[in-house]
Amino acid sequence: MTSAITLEVAAHRQKCPGQNDTKCLMVRELQDGQKKPRWAPFDGEISGYQHSTGKRQLLRLRKDKLENVPADGASITFTFLKKCADPEKSNQSTSASCR
Repeated sequence: MTSAITLEVAAHRQKCPGQNDTKCLMVRELQDGQKKPRWAPFDGEISGYQHSTGKRQLLRLRKDKLENVPADGASITFTFLKKCADPEKSNQSTSASCR
């Protein structure tokens, strides 16, 4: 199953829970008409995306749910589609400005 999502990425990585020396992206998925959720650690990969430390970014991603995945494999993959309006400068609804 494939869907497109809007993900806000924080300016700086933070320590991943339960992992000593790894830093995770801090993200929150944005949806129209919803309050912004809390930041959550993201320790996966976003294919095609390179994080710019010090700059918060709004991204449009493709989210693919995979079937028949090995027990130690990822069941969801994320692929970068585009960067959207700067979330710090935009006064539009954040997810609406990223379609």
